[in-house]
Amino acid sequence: MKIAVIGDERMVWGFSLAGLKEGMITDSAHEAADAISRWVRDPGIGIILISLPLADTIRPYLTRVRLERRLYPLILELGETGGISGVSSRVEEELLRMVGMTTGESG
Repeated sequence: MKIAVIGDERMVWGFSLAGLKEGMITDSAHEAADAISRWVRDPGIGIILISLPLADTIRPYLTRVRLERRLYPLILELGETGGISGVSSRVEEELLRMVGMTTGESG
C-alpha cells in the first residue's frame, strides 16, 4: 500500500526524503482535486496526506470523497510545520467514520 502526499514544497520534499515516491507540490485547489481524484481510483494508494491549508481550499470536495469512499484511501490533513493543527481529532473522526460509527454530542 502506497502513501501519496500533496501540499507545499516543504511538506512534499520532506516526505520524499523519507521515502514517499507519490507526491505533488501545489497550492492550486484545481490541481489538488485532480490529484486526489486520480489517487482515490488507484487501488495501490492507501493513504493520502494533504496539507491543512490546501485541504481547506477543497473542503466540500474532500467531504464528498470521504462520504463516497468506505475504507480506502484514508485522507489525512496535516498542519503547518511545527504543529498538528487538530489532526488528532480529525484522525479520530475519520477512523470512527470508517468503522461505521459517528461522533455524537453527549447530553
